[in-house]
Amino acid sequence: MLFEFIDRLFDKKPLRISEENGVVRYRVGYGATDAEQIISVLSRLIAEYGIDPRVRRFTTSLFGETVGNDDRSGQVRAVTNFMEDSVRYVRDPLGLEYVRSPIAMIGEYEKFGMANGDCDDQVLLSGSMLHSIGFAVRPVGVHLYDSEYHDHVALQIQGDKGIVNYDPCNPNDHFGEPKGDILLGDFAPDHA
Repeated sequence: MLFEFIDRLFDKKPLRISEENGVVRYRVGYGATDAEQIISVLSRLIAEYGIDPRVRRFTTSLFGETVGNDDRSGQVRAVTNFMEDSVRYVRDPLGLEYVRSPIAMIGEYEKFGMANGDCDDQVLLSGSMLHSIGFAVRPVGVHLYDSEYHDHVALQIQGDKGIVNYDPCNPNDHFGEPKGDILLGDFAPDHA
């Protein structure tokens, strides 16, 4: 028991416990901040869902006739337009941190014509979609309401001309620069 407690004190990695009804549950580690652990979980989940054929199939279905052959900017635009038009910001229940899977959010959209989720849900969905079509992406923690804590997550997309910031939850400026220092997640690995 004592050794388990000591191990948990220095454990910085969250441990995946389960996934049920589209909510992924993690036991958080004790050696890192909440923000660091959320970013770590999002990095891993983007890598996991970004290679799921269901996510890729849904993402490519958004292209229609308007996105040409290897039209990378058109592909990003199709994903960001979907996020803006079809995903509504809804907070988590009080006192809980939900992370909804992209599969659950896609299913909700297909059933109701709209998906709902907070910033981490939207970053996971858009990041997984972009990763599924060949973009290097990573979640980032940002300061939105509190200058001392990373209280919001956004996404960075590696493009041909460098890194582009993308906040699917910001209705005024999806591609603006975050304020203050940012907490960088890992880029989802290249499985090619």
